[in-house]
Amino acid sequence: MDFFGFFNIGFFTSVAAFIYTPGIAFIILIMVGLTIARPFQLTEWLIGLIGLITPYYFFASWLYLTYRWGTMKNIFFSPHLPKMDEPLWTFVGIIAIFFTVVLGIFFIQQNMMRQIVKARKSWQLLYLYFAVAVLVPFINTVTGFDFWILAAAPSSVFIAGAFYYPDKKLFPQIIHWCMVGICIAAFVALLNEKGIVFLP
Repeated sequence: MDFFGFFNIGFFTSVAAFIYTPGIAFIILIMVGLTIARPFQLTEWLIGLIGLITPYYFFASWLYLTYRWGTMKNIFFSPHLPKMDEPLWTFVGIIAIFFTVVLGIFFIQQNMMRQIVKARKSWQLLYLYFAVAVLVPFINTVTGFDFWILAAAPSSVFIAGAFYYPDKKLFPQIIHWCMVGICIAAFVALLNEKGIVFLP
C-alpha cells in the first residue's frame, strides 16, 4: 500500500465520523490494525495521522474564521449505559446472538493453527473490529441499541464459524431453529404491541 492509501484511510475515517458519529471509534481499529498487519514504520503512521487530523483541521479553521469557536462541543464521546427500554424479545435475541458469537469464536480458535499467518492476522483484525463495534453504544452521545448494527458484519462471520466448524451438525441446527423461533416470536410480539395481532 502506498502512502496515499494510509492518508486516505485516516481521512475517510474522520469524514465518516462527521457523517456517522460512531465512526470515530474506528480510529482504534486503524492504529492497532497497522500494528498487527504491518511492521512499524514511522512514516506510515505519520501520514495516517495527518489523514485523521485533516478534516478536523479544516472544521476547526472554519469555526475560527466564522467566529463560532465557542460553539464547538464534545459531539463524539459521552460514556454511559445504553437505554434498556427495548422489548423482552429483543434482549432474548441479543443473548442468543451473543451466545452463538462466543461459540463461533471458540470453534474458530480451535481451528486457528491450521491457517496461514496472514489468515490469523485477518482474524485478529476481525476480533478487534467486533470489540470496537460492541463498545460504540457505550461511548456514543446518542443512546440506544441501534448503533450495535456496526457489529453485524463481524458477528455474522463468527456465527458462520459456529455453524461451519462443528463435526456434528445437530447442535448448529438446534441453534438455527431457536433463532428462527426467536425472530417469529419477536415479530408477533411487535405486531401485538401495535394492535395488529392480539394474543391472549
